Amino acid sequence: MDDLPFHYAAACDAEGCKLPPCWKIAAAWSHGPLRELKNYGLACERHRDDLVARAQGRREALAVGDDEAVGPIAAFPLRRPDEPTPDL
Repeated sequence: MDDLPFHYAAACDAEGCKLPPCWKIAAAWSHGPLRELKNYGLACERHRDDLVARAQGRREALAVGDDEAVGPIAAFPLRRPDEPTPDL
């Protein structure tokens, strides 16, 4: 069996768009001690605002359980694997 590296070419989540994403549309989620970004999709620059609006509608319809919290929808910039990590 070949040990070839896994490669995945992501695309924008807008219908019919094949552009590479540069934004992750997500919201901070927590349940007790667990914390992560709840993913609502990937967007290119052209479709970012439309996909954020779509995610906000999905977020508003979400039933949040006890001891669970979901923050506001935001667009997080993505970087290519060969780009340096920014200083935060």
